[in-house]
Amino acid sequence: MAAITAPLSCVLDEALEWVHSNFHPLSEWAEAIRGLPFIRNILDWVRSNYETVVSWVRSNVRAILSWIPSDLVVVFSDLVFMVAGMAAVYTVRRLGASIRKRIPFTGNSVPDLNPLTNVAELGDSTSDKKHPFQETLDDLYDVLETLTSKSPDSGFEDFASFFAEDCIAYLHPEREEHLPPSVGRAAIIQELKRILGVYRLNRRRVVRTNVFPERYTTAVVSEMENRLVICEDIGYQSFDEEVFAVFDNNTGLIRRFEVDSDRTPIVFILRTDPQVDRVEVLHGSFFDVPEYWDAKVQELREQWEIEDERERRRRAMNILEEFDARQALIDGYEAAIEGFRDLTQSARKMGEQLDQITREIKKEKKEDREFNRFKKVLRRRYGLPLPLPL
Repeated sequence: MAAITAPLSCVLDEALEWVHSNFHPLSEWAEAIRGLPFIRNILDWVRSNYETVVSWVRSNVRAILSWIPSDLVVVFSDLVFMVAGMAAVYTVRRLGASIRKRIPFTGNSVPDLNPLTNVAELGDSTSDKKHPFQETLDDLYDVLETLTSKSPDSGFEDFASFFAEDCIAYLHPEREEHLPPSVGRAAIIQELKRILGVYRLNRRRVVRTNVFPERYTTAVVSEMENRLVICEDIGYQSFDEEVFAVFDNNTGLIRRFEVDSDRTPIVFILRTDPQVDRVEVLHGSFFDVPEYWDAKVQELREQWEIEDERERRRRAMNILEEFDARQALIDGYEAAIEGFRDLTQSARKMGEQLDQITREIKKEKKEDREFNRFKKVLRRRYGLPLPLPL
């Protein structure tokens, strides 16, 4: 009780202040209550006689509780807790407002954890605003999607215009060490024509893009899941590829270009698909390196066989699970039919018992009718006005 009485005046002040500031329709009413002499005198008296009130309440708490009806105690306690809750809500809101003023932070922004970059500069795929070099890389791939092995030289020149004159480009995966990089625009065009003679980009889908700016250069790393067209006839749906491009901050041109992917599935299709003229496509191309590709193709073949075996096992397990589920359903139906059959037999037995009871009732009614006729005969014969006592 003392713990509730002590902050009572503060709680009332805080509650009325919160009502005044948050509930505009009640602000005038709250202000009127605060200005009442009676309320103000009570608050002033509680503040000035706090120790006396607490000591008196402590010494007379049992007597006070015995005087007050139990229902009134419950109502008063609910009122106190309600006022305390309002004051707590007001305090939390004031604290939240103070925190929001101190932290320069918006609801959709993310604090910068890296002193060199921020989210706007990164141009991540999750951000609405792209970095200029990320847009340049997108434009490069837009041009690449339009190119085929039969495209005019102007299309290839447009593609090469994104690169610096001394650019080092790995248009093939760098892991294929037997292929040298392309240095300069002419070499890039020549290497691109060799690639388009085997496969080309049909559709580019960006999974994730990060931008890493530095003082003189900016690196853009883009993870993609592309759709390819092999030999102008075969579509390859999901080809994972990652590109690393270093841009010159002054000229905006690409100084280094690296592609990281695994082209083993392409070689596997070229070697196994009956639509491909393997002699024409493979001979003299960058895939005509048996000592490099044989082991990789065999490894991929084994991997796909393992995956096929896993898929067959998974399908078999699904079939077995479906069979078990259907068998359980059939067992449930059979159990329900058996229960219905038992219920039918029980109902038939109950019907037979009801028929037996009905026959007995009819028999008793017939006997009652015969007995009543016998009584009437006796009354007429002996002139008895009343029924015979039994």
